Amino acid sequence: MTGLVLCGGQSSRMGTTKGLLMKGSATWAEIAAANLASLGVQVVLSVNDENHHLFAAGHENNLIVTDDNSLHIGGPLKGILSAHIHFPTEDLFVLACDMPDMLPAVLLMLVKEYIAGNSDAYVFIDGQQPEPLCGIYRAGVLARVLARYRSEGLQKHSLRFMLSQVNTRYVPVPESFRKALKNYNSPADLGSL
Repeated sequence: MTGLVLCGGQSSRMGTTKGLLMKGSATWAEIAAANLASLGVQVVLSVNDENHHLFAAGHENNLIVTDDNSLHIGGPLKGILSAHIHFPTEDLFVLACDMPDMLPAVLLMLVKEYIAGNSDAYVFIDGQQPEPLCGIYRAGVLARVLARYRSEGLQKHSLRFMLSQVNTRYVPVPESFRKALKNYNSPADLGSL
């Protein structure tokens, strides 16, 4: 398994590159990478072309994968499939950089489900809302999604739609883990950080 920190978004709502925002003395990307590294896996940062130079200088210890421009899709799926192209046999533990309250214990809960199960994907769900930006995606399902994109395109580029089309294990979020799974998407959200 490889850990994948998604740092490559447009950050249009936040107005700045979220992976470079600070919490204490670490950037959000560094926090996410450290959380994944705590599982004993190799960590890769997923970035877009425009931000590659911003991350290259500060993350010499992590591999950086730039979005594959042959993929004419948007959103997090582009980063995930780009990483899959680079690491086609690796299952990916995906973590968005905009969850700076994440805890290793939360990630470990998904790893236990992954080890015990045989699903295509493992993500948390809070009520009816799946959290696809903290999830484990098996290489086989990513290969199928990529092949489908290349042969006929995808109806939607939404991770939630993709999860509804594959064998997904939805893991209920314990109350004590809710804050760790909070996404910070806009400057207004930062007040609760």
